[in-house]
Amino acid sequence: FATVQDYIIAFNYKSIYSDKYDVEIIIYTEELMESIERASLVIGEERKSPVTFNIKEEEMIVSSKTEIGNVVESIQIEKEGSDMTLSFNSRFFLDVLKNIDDEKIKISFSSQLGPCVIEPVNGTEFSYVVLPVRTDWYERKNRNWNNYRLYKARPVS
Repeated sequence: FATVQDYIIAFNYKSIYSDKYDVEIIIYTEELMESIERASLVIGEERKSPVTFNIKEEEMIVSSKTEIGNVVESIQIEKEGSDMTLSFNSRFFLDVLKNIDDEKIKISFSSQLGPCVIEPVNGTEFSYVVLPVRTDWYERKNRNWNNYRLYKARPVS
């Protein structure tokens, strides 16, 4: 017999919300979801490459680059704040967007490595948090390491 046990984790979820955001955008939910899905086509299941959002002026560039190919798309947005470039795991972002029925959403970014908050434009029916990924790790992973001298780590005594 299998035993199912529930765990309740005490967590103050409001502590990850920021009072101040560097960038807030309003975007069509369906358009963003379709763009991320197309960018995900070149990623594949076994790859962990991120989808990148380049937010500037009145548009957001959604892109993905792997050995299979490149995808670059532009989506019109309403923006308040500075320009920003962030990367996300496409599956995590799509999981959120597939559960939203609103035509438009507001996405707030506190920094390039801070959590982004996805909420309705008007109201408080939902609030999702998605964490970005560090793109410098992906760049290091895909470097040609033959051009670098590797050192062995010394044991700690």
